[in-house]
Amino acid sequence: MTKNKTKKTILVSLVAMLVCVAMLTGVTYALFSKTVTSANNVITVSKYDVAVQWSSAADSGYAELTEADSIFKSTDADTTGLTSGSQVVRYIKLINNNSYDVTVNISIAYTSGETNTLAEYLKVYKTATSADTTGATEVTFADAQLIAATDNTLNLVVAASTPNIASIAVPAGKSRYVGIGFKVADLSGAPTTDLAANFGLTIDLAQVSA
Repeated sequence: MTKNKTKKTILVSLVAMLVCVAMLTGVTYALFSKTVTSANNVITVSKYDVAVQWSSAADSGYAELTEADSIFKSTDADTTGLTSGSQVVRYIKLINNNSYDVTVNISIAYTSGETNTLAEYLKVYKTATSADTTGATEVTFADAQLIAATDNTLNLVVAASTPNIASIAVPAGKSRYVGIGFKVADLSGAPTTDLAANFGLTIDLAQVSA
């Protein structure tokens, strides 16, 4: 009887141990095989808030520039009936409303399918970039304001690598100005009909320094 009782006790103990091992194995497996899925993860990027304004005067009259605006259009009073020596000036103001610095590119490109025979007679001028504390630098049509010493007519500027007008760094919360001017060269040898230049001014955000 004693031997049988001892055997039963040992058997029960072994079974209990096996059950414990099995349970432990199950818990361990569950611990290392658990799968967690995190859904609906969204990373948002701040909206770039750079306002663009324009004016025909360096120090006043700035208004929002939209895609509908043709700020150099020849129906404007100061560009009707261009002759040798005629001048057209526009000022661009860039306002960085972000909390980080941005770089803005300004380029000119021809309007597809339009006449650009005047381009070789239009010299392009650009002022140095000025800060919001000083306002825009006046376009004086001095040689120093030419886009480049050799590439200064509209056709050569358009053919240059973009940005062909300016690349402007605008600090966070600040404004920057640039003046753009066109002056008609001597037209004595130019065609007398269909003399025109059609182009678009592109202003885009080139770089962000967050």
